[in-house]
This record gives sequence, C-alpha cells and structure tokens, in this order.
Amino acid sequence: LIIGENDYPDVVLEVDYTTDVRPGKLVLYEAWGFPELWVIVPPGATRRRPAGVTIHRLVNGRFQSVRTSGAFPGWTAKEIHAALTEPVSSAATYRVLERVGRALGEREGTGPDDDPLWHVLGKRKLAEGVAQGRAEGRAAELVATVRSLLRARGKQVSDAFTQRAPALVR
Repeated sequence: LIIGENDYPDVVLEVDYTTDVRPGKLVLYEAWGFPELWVIVPPGATRRRPAGVTIHRLVNGRFQSVRTSGAFPGWTAKEIHAALTEPVSSAATYRVLERVGRALGEREGTGPDDDPLWHVLGKRKLAEGVAQGRAEGRAAELVATVRSLLRARGKQVSDAFTQRAPALVR
C-alpha cells in the first residue's frame, strides 16, 4: 500500500503483542487517514494492557474509540476479539458472522447469490444433495423390491430388515 496512491482498506488491523500503539502509531494511522483501526491485544496480555479489541474510527480527521465497527456493521469489539482469537470458531461466533454478513450485504445491496465462490459452493452442495437423494431413493426402492420378493415367497421380513437394509446398499 502506498499512502496517497492506493485506496485505503476499510480496516487496518494492528496486533499489539508487546508495545502500546497509542503513544506513537495511532497518530500516524490518524494522519494517514485510515477510516478504521482495530488494535487487538491477544489473550495472555498484562493488567496494563488487557486482552481485547479497541476500535478506532476516524471522525473529522481524529480517531474516536467506538464499540462497533463501521466497516462491518454491528460487529462489536468483544465479538471481533472472540472471532479472531478463538482456537476454534464457536457456534456463537458463526452466528455473529452470519449476522454481520447479512448486515453488510444489506448495506452494499448484495447477497450470497452475488458471491461467485458462494454460488459455486452452493451449486456443488445442491449437486451433492441431489446425488445423495437419488442414492437414498434407489436404496429404498431396492429394499422395497427385496421385501416384496421375500414376502411373495412366503418369507417373513422383520421391520429391522427395512431399517438396516439401506446401509447395506450404500
């Protein structure tokens, strides 16, 4: 990124492991005009610098600390910290990301169908679902045929056969 030549990103992410960015770097980010800065202090921080996210939004040329992101509508500092520092994303984090994604889509006038990758993945999932449905249908048809043949020959067929037989066909 070349300041003054390239478009700015919506958010600058500063991971603050050892030094507090507020005394020096914050004024630089402000002077450069970045619209939003997230300062993340990872878990295991000190009492002086507790773990968390601080969102700084540029308002009239000055950074103001805010609770929610302007770039990602409704995403709170606490939720951002959880999403970026959880070893494995939780169900709660997925719900938050879905909420933020919907809000972002509404703001931008887009949705999942406008995303080429999501569109391809959706088609793939649909094809997989159709194939699975066909396989299950064939298995059920085969089980019904075998059951009918056995009954026609005077053989008793238990309900357990009907329940377990589809697994044998796959």
